[in-house]
Amino acid sequence: MEVIGLFRELVPSADASSVGIRDLIGQISDQERAPIVTYLRNAVPVFDVMGAEHDPFDKSVCISGAPSLISDGYWIWRYDLEYYVDRYKIELNRAFVEMVVSGHRKYIVDATVQAKWAEILRCYDAACRRFGSKCGWLSGSA
Repeated sequence: MEVIGLFRELVPSADASSVGIRDLIGQISDQERAPIVTYLRNAVPVFDVMGAEHDPFDKSVCISGAPSLISDGYWIWRYDLEYYVDRYKIELNRAFVEMVVSGHRKYIVDATVQAKWAEILRCYDAACRRFGSKCGWLSGSA
């Protein structure tokens, strides 16, 4: 499993040298953006987080459930990733982009993905730690 779409603006206490949304703005084409946004929107909710977060570049935009986790069973991302891809055309992991744009998309079975919730949380927590942050979702990580 791999986590996509973690950026210093979205991860509390992230290392300042971590990649940010601003670093990747405008890096995908409109032809790539549309299928990516659709794919991100149609995957499986795995872990819901109540609350909302503001777009770090437009404080008038508030995204409900932003840090909730979504997955297709291999790729893991935050609920708000589709918003940032759609609005700012940010680049994502090239293997993910190529999979989506090529049409060789993963067949998603909700129950199969949801059964992997603990593994998905561990992967996400490990990715946050690589950013110099603790998500605080797993026992002992707060």
